[in-house]
Amino acid sequence: MRILYWAELFPPYVGGASILGSKLVPALVQRGHSVEVVSSHRGLDLPDEGNLGGIPVHRFAFWHALAEGRLEEVLTLRRRLARLKERFAPDVIHLNLTGASGVFHLHTERAHPCPVVVAVRLAPPRGRTGEGSLVERLLTTATWITANSLAILNYVRSLAPGIEARSSVIYNGLEPPKMAPEPLPFNPPHLLGVGHLGPEKGFDVAVDAFALLRSHFPEARFSLVGEGSERSALEQRVRERGIAETVTFHGQVEPGTVAALMNQATVVVVPSRWEEAFGLVALEAALLERPVVASRVGGLVEVVLDGETGILVPRNQPEALATALTALLADPPLARALGRKARSRALECFGWDRYVNAYESLYRSLLETRGKSGASTAGMDGAGAGGTG
Repeated sequence: MRILYWAELFPPYVGGASILGSKLVPALVQRGHSVEVVSSHRGLDLPDEGNLGGIPVHRFAFWHALAEGRLEEVLTLRRRLARLKERFAPDVIHLNLTGASGVFHLHTERAHPCPVVVAVRLAPPRGRTGEGSLVERLLTTATWITANSLAILNYVRSLAPGIEARSSVIYNGLEPPKMAPEPLPFNPPHLLGVGHLGPEKGFDVAVDAFALLRSHFPEARFSLVGEGSERSALEQRVRERGIAETVTFHGQVEPGTVAALMNQATVVVVPSRWEEAFGLVALEAALLERPVVASRVGGLVEVVLDGETGILVPRNQPEALATALTALLADPPLARALGRKARSRALECFGWDRYVNAYESLYRSLLETRGKSGASTAGMDGAGAGGTG
């Protein structure tokens, strides 16, 4: 099977969708499929044509051309993309709906018609999803739509009524890290937050909560991993709370380093204030038997089971977050039990083979349906799904 995998960003860019794509693409190749990648240029100086372990990666300046209104460049990119589709002749296009580059797919559909899977990994802003919008056009013309949580699936279905019969959930999956889970440290306890240091992630709430809990655990430590627009403000906030000596900013680190840091944490904090589509950090923590305290938002409620694999708290409430963290640090047997249950559930429900199998099965089902009916690529109702819906 020939699969054209479309990702707004792809390694060396970082992020949840980028990490998943960099693992899914080689896994599909290992199963005998031919895969090529379409991705965007952003801030890094990368060649238009590259590869990931021998897998072709074609980078286009989609974002720059659209943002700066470069009409001639837009037309040039469309021609280049159409030639790629004609040459590679994919059996399936897997398009991750995480940015505006999908408009170039719509403009080159006729170059090589085939089934299209639109994977929704973030909740599209409602202000950009009305009739005739890019999101609406991609959803209504897709052969199948997947979402990485039931929360996102329901949201997407509310945006495009009528897609229920050709949409489903395929939960994210990860391979367990090669390192074995370390015992949870309590002397001193160590909290960890991982992610983009932007306002949507709520790490300012975590800083305030940490300042509160130190009255009970003065030796506690807090580490933040990631970069973003709020780093300076967070560093200032830490100084203002008088906790600078107990908070460490690690910046952006390699994925393997994240796992190692997570394996030394007592609790992983996910204080998001936006509707997280899934919550890969919570899954990474679970695989290392770390209990998670997270905001009760979006897909996080499907990854973290409140009172079973972690604790959920209302967003934007440092007092509630501090109370939950204090409860876990004060009860090591409970924290360990939550961590063990989190790992067991992660291996059962969010396994890597299950994730790859789901997409591979979906691709095959769409091709079989198309072959039997000779139908057009859009709206093939009744095609099987690789997940739950």
